[in-house]
Amino acid sequence: MQRLREVAGLVGLLAIVLLILVEWQRLPETIPTRFSIHGTPDGFGSKSMLWGIAGIAISAYGLLSVAARFRSSFHLPVARDDVRRPHFEELTVEMLGWLKLELAWFMFYVVWVIVRSALMDGPGLSSWAAMAGTAVLLATVGICLWRGVRGV
Repeated sequence: MQRLREVAGLVGLLAIVLLILVEWQRLPETIPTRFSIHGTPDGFGSKSMLWGIAGIAISAYGLLSVAARFRSSFHLPVARDDVRRPHFEELTVEMLGWLKLELAWFMFYVVWVIVRSALMDGPGLSSWAAMAGTAVLLATVGICLWRGVRGV
């Protein structure tokens, strides 16, 4: 499952880059960069900002990947010599893996919405989508915390 999750996350990052490359020539120089609570664009900027979003997604993915490799430095609610520590480390690595996957695809969705909106080909970014993305990320953390407390 871990390998599949990693591949799916990397595919999400690749999808961001490919979407930008494929649509770059069609995009106007000024694109929506902010959306109102109703999903209509209310802030605009250069289309090069899409590369900034891609960079943020790739950087966040990379930082979470590096963090997962240094499990001995995790600040966990158990001592380093506690017999439960390996369980908490595994759970933390699993959580980081899910967060990477969710973040990659949520960022793809944001780029997709911006591109569609810039091309007048789709709705803007609704507040519901932003709240749903945030809820998924928080639910992942909550589930992992719950599993840690229960010892599952």
